Amino acid sequence: MKESPDKIALEEFLKDIEVLQKVEDGVSTFNVFDILGVVNNELRHSNMLRWLMTPSEAHGLDDLFMKKLIQKAIVNDKNSNQLYDMLSTLLNEYSDLVVYRERKNIDILAVSENSKFVLAIENKIWSVESKYQLKKYEKIVSNDYPDYSQIFIYLSPYGTKAKNSNAWINMSYRDVIDILKFIIDHRKNKIDTSIINFIEQYIEILRRNIVGDSELKKICEEIYFKHKRALDLIYEHKPDLRTEISDELKEFIKGEKTLILDDSNKHFIRFTTNRLDEIIPKISDWTSSKRLMLFEIDNLNPLKIALVLGKGDDQERRELYEVARRNEFKGISTLERHFPRLYSSQLYEYKEYENYEETLDKVVEQMQLFISIKLPEIENTIINQYNK
Repeated sequence: MKESPDKIALEEFLKDIEVLQKVEDGVSTFNVFDILGVVNNELRHSNMLRWLMTPSEAHGLDDLFMKKLIQKAIVNDKNSNQLYDMLSTLLNEYSDLVVYRERKNIDILAVSENSKFVLAIENKIWSVESKYQLKKYEKIVSNDYPDYSQIFIYLSPYGTKAKNSNAWINMSYRDVIDILKFIIDHRKNKIDTSIINFIEQYIEILRRNIVGDSELKKICEEIYFKHKRALDLIYEHKPDLRTEISDELKEFIKGEKTLILDDSNKHFIRFTTNRLDEIIPKISDWTSSKRLMLFEIDNLNPLKIALVLGKGDDQERRELYEVARRNEFKGISTLERHFPRLYSSQLYEYKEYENYEETLDKVVEQMQLFISIKLPEIENTIINQYNK
């Protein structure tokens, strides 16, 4: 039997040991930041920066990271109207520094009472500033610390310029990498090995996912063009969160004795109930079951659940629609829609910092709430009023 071109492409890719080893050499086998889902999450990068900036933390850096951060900021500062004295700011000690997270919505706020110094950081990974955001933070700092030297840092992957204020110094995560590499090079013999490993893993995450690793990028490009067919096939079938959610919900529905799973895919998960299935006609070409009405979960973020009418007999569709309209079902659409909704609501909106397991657990939890509280109300109303 002749092998398919796709299978041959995958076999050739897997046999190319040399090219695969280049990728292995470019990334570590274990990285705690990958596991914790830190990569593109601003909150968790801010937490890491807060830890590095705080002299009293158990990293053994004292105020070295903070001093190097200030030094980098001053080098990058192009503002003519500086709110600090350069010499004293560079020479100050910051051992008393207190670093706050989300204080009055400012991502990071570092305050030294002894040095009468305050530093604010607005941390932007892949988001952008809102129009009045930076000016508002400047006003807060000015009001709360009127006699303090002040530095404002706008931190982004590539050192993007703040659009709505000239007071903010533009810094990139490449600057953060440079500071961390300096610390490792000059304090390697004075810092615990576990801390060194932790910082090195953070540097790797920044290089690979935030600022970009040019050498690794070149290797990956070479591999892609050499094995384009195999890699496209792998990418097409790679697991992702939407697939995981779809599979989890389908298994959940199958496990519920009162529910019946209908035709579903990654985008839409459809089902009905045993009781509704006894009275709703199977006269539609919408799915293979020919059911006229189905619950449908739209697997985007946020996830939405709806009671949807398929194509079919106009009289039957109107009767079901009138039941929903009379009882003012939530989120009802017009009957003229291609697939009108008799009911619609949000099931769950997951956050970017949630890991897969956390999201799946919460989706199932919300689904359980829906079938135990709202679904019986909808089901009883339709059964009691349809075709009466």
